[in-house]
Amino acid sequence: MHSGLTGFTGDSISPLGAVTLPITLGVPPRSKTVMSTFLVVDLPTAYNAILGRPTLNKIRAVVSTYHQTVKFSTHAEAGEVWGSPRETKQCYLTTVSLHKRARTEQPPGDPREMKKPTPHPEPTAPTCDVPLMKDRLDRTIRIGSELPEQEREQLVGFLQENADVFAWSPSDMTGVDLKTVGKSWDCYPLPRIDQFVDATAGHARLSFMDAFSGYNQIRMAPEDQEDTAFLTDRGAYFYKVMSFGLKNTGATYQRIVNKMFAQQIGLNIEVYVDDMIMKSRATADHLTDLAETFATLRRYGLRLNHDVVCVPPG
Repeated sequence: MHSGLTGFTGDSISPLGAVTLPITLGVPPRSKTVMSTFLVVDLPTAYNAILGRPTLNKIRAVVSTYHQTVKFSTHAEAGEVWGSPRETKQCYLTTVSLHKRARTEQPPGDPREMKKPTPHPEPTAPTCDVPLMKDRLDRTIRIGSELPEQEREQLVGFLQENADVFAWSPSDMTGVDLKTVGKSWDCYPLPRIDQFVDATAGHARLSFMDAFSGYNQIRMAPEDQEDTAFLTDRGAYFYKVMSFGLKNTGATYQRIVNKMFAQQIGLNIEVYVDDMIMKSRATADHLTDLAETFATLRRYGLRLNHDVVCVPPG
């Protein structure tokens, strides 16, 4: 289903799907059987099923909460379904206890402060730090310590020439505009992390890269910014960039990077949300593959964390 179910408090949940089932009301001869479509949701509730307005209208039902009964038309006489006061009270008490349990089990803290849900791929080969900028020796980058000397010098020189692709603070991020990659949708499949790692097997060189501040490089559409508003003791604020706590952040980010690297994914790069692995079949091709990737990053304004590692596969 594409539309969610919204409660009185504004909370929304997306159905897992829909199922059409036959339901029979009343007892013969004053009974009626109709096909009804139910939305399937994963929620704690005291009820197995709830009849909505479409079904009630289909059977021409008249509901009286005072008499706890439902009357409906049949081919014979009017059918009736009577409620049980005892079962009604039991369902109410069960529903209240479920809501209390859900509140007590809710973890403390700000729901917006969420950690990345996926593990960050790390190289198994030993690494060392080298300066990325000659005038800023504190800004270093990691590379494989077992790389041949000539390859190591070429790699360091390449990274130093492309230092603008890296970010050291939020002020270094230009931000990725969603307009450059098309419209955003809530539903977008994420790749499986095991397939992401397996796709790097058999390659001579790997470079592990991580987007700086991940989702925070994606600017929110101006018309959606107020929808992310939250209160603090200093006033009300809203996000200008995507936050880790937003529901569709991961899917939106994955769709963006898939669009950016559409010509490279599967050939010389694998992307899982904000984690990227550059891969080259031949050692001599790795700098060329890196240059292609850095050109894409620069074109779309995506910046990397300085923790880039180029190593032989281990």
